[in-house]
Amino acid sequence: MNTLKHYLIFGILFCSLPFRLLAEVVSAVEVTDLIGNRDYRICTDAEKKKLEEEIKAEEKFFFKAMQDAMDEWKSGDKKKSFPASRLRKRMLKVLTTTGKQEEADAVIAKAEEQKKRSEANKMEEEKEILNRKVSSSKASHKGGKGGGNSGAAANLARQKEEIQEEKERDALAAEAEVILRKHLGALAGHEIPFFGGGPKTEKKAKKAPQKKKK
Repeated sequence: MNTLKHYLIFGILFCSLPFRLLAEVVSAVEVTDLIGNRDYRICTDAEKKKLEEEIKAEEKFFFKAMQDAMDEWKSGDKKKSFPASRLRKRMLKVLTTTGKQEEADAVIAKAEEQKKRSEANKMEEEKEILNRKVSSSKASHKGGKGGGNSGAAANLARQKEEIQEEKERDALAAEAEVILRKHLGALAGHEIPFFGGGPKTEKKAKKAPQKKKK
């Protein structure tokens, strides 16, 4: 009797093993927002499926939301055109799927480090250009004119101007993203995340405490 009982217990444990292993499988994923900012997270199969369904729903309404955002932009008497080319559909990319949590953690850590390094390098490069000055050379033998410096100065001025223009385009796109995110969220039926600077949509604004009636 005891032997039969042991076999039954062993059979139950053996049959349930694949299901336990399946429950431990996770995916390290990269998700983007409407402006191309990236976020990294570890998802269970159910969480990944939910993300995929949300992004699929957003794709269905994206162009309608874009048109609504453009109409609102125009009605707001904006001086510059709506930067539609800087906005894009959200994307989900699976980096790895594994049954080992530490492996998923390592993939996420590596991706975040690469992102951080890339952003830091870009900021450092821009800072170096903006702070750079063309050193004044000694007057050349041709009438005392430093002609060699004029080309370098013009090139530096152009680089600084391009950086400033890019910052202005980024600011304009960020403003348009807020409008598009609002319309797309209303159409798709869920909040659309934002992974850039400032408050994210996942964090609800706290309501001001109501004053007690006397």
